[in-house]
Amino acid sequence: MTLQQIKYFIDAAESGSISETARRMYVAQSSVSSAIKELERFYGVQLFHRNAKGVALTGAGEELLIELRVVVKKMDFLQHKYHERGTKSITFSVAAQHHIFGLEPFISVAREITSKKYKLCFLESCTSDILENVERGYADIGIFFFADPISKQVLQEIRNHSLQYHSLGTEMLHAHLRKDHPLAEKTSISISDLMSYPCITYDHILRSNPLSGEAIASCPRKIGTTDRAVAYSLLCNLDAFLTGSSYCSPEERNQNIVARPIQNSYLIHLVWVAREHYKPSEIAQHFIDLLPRF
Repeated sequence: MTLQQIKYFIDAAESGSISETARRMYVAQSSVSSAIKELERFYGVQLFHRNAKGVALTGAGEELLIELRVVVKKMDFLQHKYHERGTKSITFSVAAQHHIFGLEPFISVAREITSKKYKLCFLESCTSDILENVERGYADIGIFFFADPISKQVLQEIRNHSLQYHSLGTEMLHAHLRKDHPLAEKTSISISDLMSYPCITYDHILRSNPLSGEAIASCPRKIGTTDRAVAYSLLCNLDAFLTGSSYCSPEERNQNIVARPIQNSYLIHLVWVAREHYKPSEIAQHFIDLLPRF
């Protein structure tokens, strides 16, 4: 007796037709008939009465149907349970600053995954939260930039969190603003020019974080947010700006937000970090390889 024979029997009992069962299960009618005969031999009972319309269960057949439905349900449950347990699950997570270049490589990696089971995560947060997320294992990789004047402080913080870091290069600090902003026509912008406009910051204004990546600390007008969509809305509707790398996300480009280098500003260091002794998985290494270098 096999599980497939039991399924043939149950289907024939429900449909009342051996030929219909054969059609639905894409097998020969003789295969279904043979399966039912094998069950009758195994249990020593007659399962069906044959009639002009097809087949009808005997009393013994009705009792066995109830029992075998339970068996099939349990077998299906066990097969699903242990098949899922044996299926390799892909997990990968990234923590990144707002307005940095990690999202597009992340999307590229997600598109290439063929596994039916995976858990991916992309977290946007300030630098200190990125370090915490990677240290605690909430994220495999952290991506951020920091200003050259505080590089010693940031590198010490990386060590304090028991992380390894890898340089992606350096570049000048950039201002992000809408395309029709009064300063957008300039190929580069001075810090004094920017002081006339509100600065959007991802800092908590009343509890400034020196590692956050915000660069225009002396700006007299600040608008704080923790949400990138809010920042885009503010950029599109105000003569405001925010600072970051030269990277413009697809959403920024769609909303006509541009990045301009800030004259005589300091360099920013772009890095990715991971836990000490971390060995990237295949998917993590692919993500790292896709990160741009400066």
